[in-house]
Amino acid sequence: VDEINESRRKQIRTHHTGIMESDLANWRGYFQAVRRSDFLMGRKKDWRADFDFLLRTKTPLKVLEGSYS
Repeated sequence: VDEINESRRKQIRTHHTGIMESDLANWRGYFQAVRRSDFLMGRKKDWRADFDFLLRTKTPLKVLEGSYS
């Protein structure tokens, strides 16, 4: 990520008051789950999740529930 623009700030705020509940440990757990995902990290296909994908509204819950394992 090179820049946190207004669109990204808005997405971060949305998650910060939602599923992540303003807790750094929740964010850490989220990105650790992403790191463990072969799919999201591009180890299964020629595609890798970018920051904007990870900030989509439904992505955090899917990641935390193991949908991208």
